[in-house]
Amino acid sequence: MQHLLRGRAAEERAVRFLRRAGLQIVARNQNFKHGELDIVARDAGQWVFVEVKFRHRSDYGEPAEMVTPSKQQRLHRAGLAWMQENDPEMARPCRFDVIAISGQQDEPLRWIKDAF
Repeated sequence: MQHLLRGRAAEERAVRFLRRAGLQIVARNQNFKHGELDIVARDAGQWVFVEVKFRHRSDYGEPAEMVTPSKQQRLHRAGLAWMQENDPEMARPCRFDVIAISGQQDEPLRWIKDAF
């Protein structure tokens, strides 16, 4: 249960950060056959699919390292599914970002634009 609460808090923090950076949050926690999109945003006419990774401890690696090639493939498929439902003409380009949060909630987060 604690893990879920930490994950939700990290996602809320990422949303606040992205809004302050000028992105418009369009959707959250979108589930598809191929995977889940944590955050869907719009940034200057571009769709942004954001994967939020939080690790309380770094014993098993840094948060961004958890976005493995297989996870990237699932995110690409989920992003495509989202676009087919919400922008069927594919009128806007898209990118995939990662927000990595390590340690305690008050530590700085790392925003990796166009991560893959």
